[in-house]
Amino acid sequence: MSEVLFRRLKSSDVAVVFDEVDNSRWWMLRSIPIIQYLVADDFTYPTSWRQLDGGKQYEYLDFNYHVLGGIESEDLPPLGIVTNIHYEKKTQYSIQSLIDRYTSAKAPLVVVIDDTEFTSEGRPRPLAQEQFANRIGSLEDLFDAMERQYEAAGFKLPLRDTRNIFIQDNAILYELVEGTRLNRTTELFDILVDSPYLPLYDVFAKMFSQEDELGAAPLQSEKEVDGLGKWMRRRVELSRSDGLEIARQLNRAVADDVSTFNLSFTKRNVSVAQAWNVAEDLDANASPVHDRFQTWLTRFQ
Repeated sequence: MSEVLFRRLKSSDVAVVFDEVDNSRWWMLRSIPIIQYLVADDFTYPTSWRQLDGGKQYEYLDFNYHVLGGIESEDLPPLGIVTNIHYEKKTQYSIQSLIDRYTSAKAPLVVVIDDTEFTSEGRPRPLAQEQFANRIGSLEDLFDAMERQYEAAGFKLPLRDTRNIFIQDNAILYELVEGTRLNRTTELFDILVDSPYLPLYDVFAKMFSQEDELGAAPLQSEKEVDGLGKWMRRRVELSRSDGLEIARQLNRAVADDVSTFNLSFTKRNVSVAQAWNVAEDLDANASPVHDRFQTWLTRFQ
């Protein structure tokens, strides 16, 4: 069943996925890792969802981000769009022009939206009911299919509270290296500062790095810390209080020790050497999951 769903996703001109969260200001970017692993390395979604207060933009996966309307090439890449009814109806950022281009393109388009009745600007019917659209199902359906793929590869998704497959990846890697299973997302952030081999570590190294100096530096204002909490909530199913507390926790760790989230110190960390040893036992040819894990665990070699 998983492979059938994945084939439908990859072969559709316009594939529609629903992520019907209670408040689609938050959490919707949790869908990006699954879409990237299966289909696309190019994405567009509201720029404000990438930003901390002050305008700097960050992401934790290596993909190409485009502002809406910024894809000018005639050879369109496989693309993922994440948006909601508010951005489609209450702003000038309608996705309809991109949909028009992809209906006649060779590359697949995956649209993640927050409501089955989502209707793009100027169209008479919901996107999922358009003749050219392939209604894939919910993010939950895709996550369950990915979970079966991981189980077939010999890995169990440990976190009970997130559908973000990249966050699950980090928890699996921690268990492989340390031998300890995590159960909740907050536990992953508790151990992150001491686990630089985890790929999630890298984005915080960028956030806390000083442009003109060696070492890391904490965010300077409560507004910036609050912005970090919001940034995480757009990607992980965190409450406002948990998001803010994790942001404060990470900021305190940097303030207490300038080597925290400083990539120049990572090769000296004992856990990085342990991660290399674990990577040697992984066969990158065994599955896409093994390949990702080996690449991440050896990225500092």
